[in-house]
Amino acid sequence: MKKLWIFSFIAAFLFFSYVGSSLAVAPTDIPSPMTSTTNALILRSKALISQSGTYPLWPYEKPRIGQNLGKQEVLKIIPYLIACESGGNDIRIIDTNGLPSEGILMFQPPTWSDFEKYSGLVGSPMNEDDAVQMAIWAIQHGYLYRWSCAYKTHILSQ
Repeated sequence: MKKLWIFSFIAAFLFFSYVGSSLAVAPTDIPSPMTSTTNALILRSKALISQSGTYPLWPYEKPRIGQNLGKQEVLKIIPYLIACESGGNDIRIIDTNGLPSEGILMFQPPTWSDFEKYSGLVGSPMNEDDAVQMAIWAIQHGYLYRWSCAYKTHILSQ
């Protein structure tokens, strides 16, 4: 009887160890809060495009050039930039100045490099979460004027 109990215990242990490990969720399977924010901003940009085309006009009070903005204001601005800059698509193009512009927010390598230095953030403009995180930082710190689409969408006045 004791041998049967030990055998049953070992069998149950092995079974649940196997099943438990196959049911475990790896941390990478859990979407980060940034991914959820990024997805919401991209969806908002696509809704703006369907309503107004690729240059949706800013309906709110215009910030001043170089003005530091709060996160809520920044999160209202970013979909307008995404709509205008890339249509919500991760793309890479050669811009009119001959430099590549990359990602949903069309960062150019010198701008991305400068922002990495100033902000301490690292990543790639082709990664949507990285691009949005960098844009949030940049706009909060008065760099909205670095996007030509801030003028095209009338977020800023020249």
